[in-house]
Amino acid sequence: MSLSLPKTHRIALDVRRIDINDEYQFRVYRGVIRYAREHAHWELLYNDRAYSLTARFERYEDLAHFGADGLICGIRDRHELKRIQATGLPVVDIFGCVPAHDYPIARPDDIAIGRLAARHFLDRGFRSLAFCGPNSRSARLRHWATLRWEGFDREARDAGLTALRFQQQAGDQPDPKDSPAAHERRRQRSAERFCQWVGSLPKPVGVMAAHDERALHVLEACEILGLDVPGAVALVGVDNNPLLCYSRRVSLSSVEPNVDKVGYEAAALMDQMLSRRWRRKRFVRIPPQGVVTRMSSDILAVEDPLVARALTFIGERFAQPIGVENVVGAVGVSRRNLEQRFQHWMSRTIKAELRRRRLERAKELLLASPASLEEIAHACGFRRATYLSNVFRREFGLAPGAWRRRRKPNGFSGRFMAAFPPLL
Repeated sequence: MSLSLPKTHRIALDVRRIDINDEYQFRVYRGVIRYAREHAHWELLYNDRAYSLTARFERYEDLAHFGADGLICGIRDRHELKRIQATGLPVVDIFGCVPAHDYPIARPDDIAIGRLAARHFLDRGFRSLAFCGPNSRSARLRHWATLRWEGFDREARDAGLTALRFQQQAGDQPDPKDSPAAHERRRQRSAERFCQWVGSLPKPVGVMAAHDERALHVLEACEILGLDVPGAVALVGVDNNPLLCYSRRVSLSSVEPNVDKVGYEAAALMDQMLSRRWRRKRFVRIPPQGVVTRMSSDILAVEDPLVARALTFIGERFAQPIGVENVVGAVGVSRRNLEQRFQHWMSRTIKAELRRRRLERAKELLLASPASLEEIAHACGFRRATYLSNVFRREFGLAPGAWRRRRKPNGFSGRFMAAFPPLL
């Protein structure tokens, strides 16, 4: 009796236009590859001549010639959608910006990303919030940015605040028909208007940029205007692209959207389609992992000097085994007085703030370091690993080890992190 081997499917990946600033597709496909290695028998096809001497597709119309069984790609517009539909193949969309199709979609949860960034500032005491949209003609970037703004705005309104928003005007965007002189005038006009907006914001202000590249524009505007970052303008981007986040003197805080997980879930959807277990359109939204805090937002904005002093002390010493009594002693007032002030400004107790800081640091180390739980506990101010484990499970519903396995992207290694400065 012979054993039949599972059929090998040929899955096409669209790798066009992946550049150094937008590594979204690269990371999605890394997640696809991880799923294929763990669960499927796939051969991958790429539409780039660098990947093969012969078996490469350059147009969607070529996929039938190469025996493709499915396509994972980002559908950019309706024209591209029609060409993809003409192939008759199972398709998973990783952009989600063209709604008029029946294909399943896997995307980061952009509304949750916006909410997370706003909460990052609110937790630090900011009462002025602003959102900076993209300066791109790309429909997909504008679509994602709109959703991120909606999440940011909702979180601000839930806290009783009104967030400000910068949107690029149509006349400021590059036009291919421009002469070099007209292009330069348009660019300067756009830069001036952008700097004016940054300068007009009430300070201190927490600014979320739609993506890391746009966040660098905010940093540059602050340099031009002589504004301190993060003192006057605290800043968070999206994508956690290390090539961008560490490109300036002030390192950039950024939301980690868990893009590898998007690719993994996109591949799972494709697997369901190939095995005929997929019955209807699905939109899988992947929640973000968290904000990776670096210099650009590592600050607290609280008007009460005693609470600010307490927060500064906690920020400097939380990795040590200190308690509430140490914080009270450093500020020099009664515990009841400080607790009342803390509750008013931060809506939580001193003990809760200590615990929050330690847990956030523990999450960073779980993702960025291969250290043992015992080592991480001591590095975060917990006296024992068992206590960290109990608190972590109570707060997040998972033990630290299980949380690490679920959240850590495949291929994320200590060697990679060693190429960049440590998390701040």
